[in-house]
Amino acid sequence: MRHKEGTTPIEPGEAFLFKPGEPHQLTNTGPVDLVVYMIADNAIGECYHFPDSKKWSLGLPEQRFFLGEALGYYDGEE
Repeated sequence: MRHKEGTTPIEPGEAFLFKPGEPHQLTNTGPVDLVVYMIADNAIGECYHFPDSKKWSLGLPEQRFFLGEALGYYDGEE
């Protein structure tokens, strides 16, 4: 689990809570599939930033990703 303080290894059955605006990222570094159950309450009009790829996303009127021009969700991601 990547978060604002760094990274933390996770184990099956662990749960996390992130407040709105708190950075976070899940990365599977193991040999088996990572299965995640996520509950989210994303606000209408939410915008956010992907610091590694320097992209921004805006939610209205439909979700768009920007890096000087419109991009797809996976552009620049691993």
